[in-house]
Amino acid sequence: MILKSRMQAINIYCKLSLEVICKLVFIKKLAIILVCF
Repeated sequence: MILKSRMQAINIYCKLSLEVICKLVFIKKLAIILVCF
């Protein structure tokens, strides 16, 4: 049971960190587009 909940916690953490990374990449792309145009 402990292992299962730990895996779920890791999965949630990975999803959250991936979302943050995606947002950062998206913001960087937007910034590049704004600078170019």
